[in-house]
Amino acid sequence: MKNLFIKKSLKGQITKLLLALLVLSGCSKDDYILEANKDTSSVKSSSNNCSIGTANTDLINIGSASYQVNNLASLKQAIIDAIDGDIIYIEDSAIINVPELDSIVVDKAITIASSRGANGKCGAIIKTDAYGLLNATTSPSQYVNNSASSNDPIFIIKSSGVRITGIRFQGPYGNIGSDRTKLKVKQGINIKNKENHTTEIQNITVDNCELYDFPYFALNVDKNVNNNIVIKHNYFHNNIQSDLGYGVAIGGEHTFALITYNVFDNNRHDITSSGREGSGYEASYNLVGYATNGNFDIHGSDHTINAIAGHFTHIHHNTFTSLGAENVLVRGIPTFMCLIEKNKFANPNMNQAVSHGVNFNGMQILFRQNLLAWNNIYDWNETNSNGNYKGVFISRSWEKKGKDFVVLQPFYRMSSDKRPAILFSSPTTKPYEQDIMMDFELGDFDGDGKTEIFKSFEGNWYLAEIPLTNNSYNALEWQWNSINTSGKSVLALGFGDFNGNGTTDAFNANGADWYISEGAQSGWSLINPNTTTTLNLLRFGNFNQNATTDVFKANQEGWHLSEGGSSEWDRINTSQKPVIALGFGDFNGNGTTDVLNANGTDWYISEGGQSGWSWINASEHTIDKLKFGDFDENGTADVFVKSDSLYYRISEGGSTNWKKLTYKKYSGRFDNN
Repeated sequence: MKNLFIKKSLKGQITKLLLALLVLSGCSKDDYILEANKDTSSVKSSSNNCSIGTANTDLINIGSASYQVNNLASLKQAIIDAIDGDIIYIEDSAIINVPELDSIVVDKAITIASSRGANGKCGAIIKTDAYGLLNATTSPSQYVNNSASSNDPIFIIKSSGVRITGIRFQGPYGNIGSDRTKLKVKQGINIKNKENHTTEIQNITVDNCELYDFPYFALNVDKNVNNNIVIKHNYFHNNIQSDLGYGVAIGGEHTFALITYNVFDNNRHDITSSGREGSGYEASYNLVGYATNGNFDIHGSDHTINAIAGHFTHIHHNTFTSLGAENVLVRGIPTFMCLIEKNKFANPNMNQAVSHGVNFNGMQILFRQNLLAWNNIYDWNETNSNGNYKGVFISRSWEKKGKDFVVLQPFYRMSSDKRPAILFSSPTTKPYEQDIMMDFELGDFDGDGKTEIFKSFEGNWYLAEIPLTNNSYNALEWQWNSINTSGKSVLALGFGDFNGNGTTDAFNANGADWYISEGAQSGWSLINPNTTTTLNLLRFGNFNQNATTDVFKANQEGWHLSEGGSSEWDRINTSQKPVIALGFGDFNGNGTTDVLNANGTDWYISEGGQSGWSWINASEHTIDKLKFGDFDENGTADVFVKSDSLYYRISEGGSTNWKKLTYKKYSGRFDNN
């Protein structure tokens, strides 16, 4: 059979994406732990282009079909005759051409299948030669042939319980096209409610398909379609029309889909979302190649500082192989969150991989709210499987007496409470060092044993659970919960379990007294009066293995400790090293917070801050160049440094030689956390 869908003129020969032609393997997703054990490295090579993106599980055999068809008329008749649960099988060699003003409409809970993904077979083709031309230079735009129907999708799903599998969908045009008087706008598959939008359809799966050459979109999920919409193991390419050109479009209010284990290449956007109220998507385990205008996109509701970018978008465990243009574009403020985690980016850092702003009237708007990007790998190289953790690293397991995350580039957290969108003149090059993330803290604030995200915004405090994965059901229920009213920002607070009840409290040092808000949800309770030491001169930890977070300070008289922040100062050491010259962490794994001294020649620790100095390593790095955290999760604090070559390195427990912090070396932690 002639291969109709590979074009040798594609950008960079399919942008080297296929790597000897790739196949994504199928896996079940039972919960977050199982999900996190997988990785896009499950992509395998294949000698057959028709297998790109497919899974070889849950295939439909022609012998199990209720109907067998091979042309448009027999397919439409089979849909009319079928009852819920039936299977319609399109013969492998069939090529079904849908005329310009026609569509195939599926309005029953049935499966329509062919053989793509089965032993290298290519499957039937459903195609159209109609462009659906639009004159985009007029206002309002007009269809060239005066028929809006020419724009209609060739395949429309209007029922719950539909599965489309193993079919090739071919549009009329797989190039960019720049003539706006004849803009090509033909559409592929549309998943939509019936015309009145009152009945929400659900439980839709599109898998093992190839969707290509559609000028508008290859697959669209329409308004109010959001419950168990799964798009998996497909190959989307050459959906690339100027101004349009989407692999998957999330097209309206209250719309959500799980988009997983697909291969994307040479689309204008691989995934786009309208950004409308209640919309979003989860994109996971996808292999993502070249896109002309950025890979995963979330539109803003408008081009102002108050633009909304949907409700919830979760982008995780994807591999982005293209350099240059941003891989993720968030063009407003999500009402809940855009969480970008555990991806591999060829782009060298977060600010080149992720955009959280738009250009408007010669100004750039930078939003900096409700966007989190952590545990990602940058500088990913598909040839040697190398890359580096950069930005923010966290662990989802919560240690009650200390912070469970490490900020590798601290400028991401240096900002004010409100985190307002900012405006500045559009530069000739992107300001890659701009702070695009929100301020946050992690802790178990409600005592349920789970880690929550804490944020402050416009005089209010909010909590949200860290979203889990596999959000095909009820994804739009994730939300921020208002827990308190306070003008104190995240950066103006300390955090810890100061009363020993197992929850994370907020700590306020105002220069005169100390207060805590229990679980950050109560009013302020005075715990220590007449304590003038301000927050920037305090450090927190478990220095004496008690059940509370202790407060540490240093002055000319030595080091002092207040247990739980409520006791009087107790001098624990005579050292006159100030806090700004010290590092803190459990470097020997005995359960107490130690103090580290880096003098430019050697490193020393004081156990619990109470012993004399013990030598642990020789290093020229001083304390201002170092950060601390349990990067390898073995129970001891490690020392982190950013080298001149921009690679991150750690010394385990501060006592070993430097080791490069790379994906290759630490792949186990990346896959399992």
